[in-house]
Amino acid sequence: MLPLLDALQSPIEAAVRNVVEASLSGAPVPDEVLITLDDYREASVDVRDVESPVYLQSEMATAAINASEAQWPRYYLATTRADLSAESLWQSFDACLARARGVSALTLSGSAFAQEERSWQAADAQAIERSETDPSALSHHLELLRSKFPEARRVLAELVAEFGWKTPSGPCGDSCDWPSCGGETPECVRHRRFQQTLAAELRRRQGAEPKAWFVQVSYSSARGSDEPFETISEISSEGFEVRKLAYYDDERVEWADASGGNGRLVLDKDPMPPFVEFCAQDGLSVEEISRQDFEAWWIEARQNPIRSFFPE
Repeated sequence: MLPLLDALQSPIEAAVRNVVEASLSGAPVPDEVLITLDDYREASVDVRDVESPVYLQSEMATAAINASEAQWPRYYLATTRADLSAESLWQSFDACLARARGVSALTLSGSAFAQEERSWQAADAQAIERSETDPSALSHHLELLRSKFPEARRVLAELVAEFGWKTPSGPCGDSCDWPSCGGETPECVRHRRFQQTLAAELRRRQGAEPKAWFVQVSYSSARGSDEPFETISEISSEGFEVRKLAYYDDERVEWADASGGNGRLVLDKDPMPPFVEFCAQDGLSVEEISRQDFEAWWIEARQNPIRSFFPE
C-alpha cells in the first residue's frame, strides 16, 4: 500500500508507514499516528464511491488501525483481517483500472493488482515460515520489498494520472488540504467529530476535556406495545442524559429534559454505561449521531409530537 499512498501524495502516508515500521519492530504505534488515521477514517465516512481515491485512503487507514491492534474492537465492532483488507483495496483499484481502460475487471486476470497482492502475501507467509529456521529470511524478504518500491511507485503514479485523480485530495474533495483544515471552513467534514471513537478516546487520555455527545438507540421487536421502538438522547460530558426523545409504533413522539416533558418519558438518573458495553447489550442497535441531527429531531418533536420524524 505504501507505494500507492506515496503516488497519491496521501496525507496519511507517513502514518501508515509508521504502523508498518512499528509492526516490524514490535514497538507500539504512537497515539498521534492512530489519531491521524482515525480522524481521516471519520472525516471520509460519507464517501461511498469505492473508486474514489478518498475511499481507498480511508480503507487503508482502517486497515492500518486494524493492523496496529490498537484496541480496535472497543470502538468498531466489525473487524477485517489485514490481508483480506489489503486484497479488497486492490480489487477496488483494479476496478478503477478497468473503468479507465473501458474493459471488464475480469479481463485483467493475472495482471490484476489484487492477484499480485495474493502472490506477495503468499511470499510473506513463506518468509515468516523460513525465518523459524533461518533468522535472515525475513530481513532478506523485507529488503526485496523495499527494492520493489521505486518501480511500484512509478507504475502507480502513472495509473493515478491515467485515472484523472488529482493529488493531494482529502475527504472534502480535490481542493481539500486535510489535515490542515482551517477553522474558517466549518462545513469541512473534519469538524463533524464524534466522541465515541478511537481518536476521541486517545485525545481524552492526553487531557482533552470530555464533550457532550448524542446517541440513537433502536430496540428489537421483543418489547412491550407501550415501549418505544427508538430513543435518541443527548449525553452530557459527565455521562448523564440531558435531553431525550422516544418514538412509538403509533407515531407518537415523547420528549423529556430537565424541565419536564410531554408524556411518561423521563431522563435516566443513572450514568450512561461505557459506549462499547452499551452497544454489546442484546436487542439494541446503538449509533452515535451528530448534534445537527439531534437538534433537527428535537425541534420537530417539540413542534409535531404526534408523528415520528426522520431527517432526509
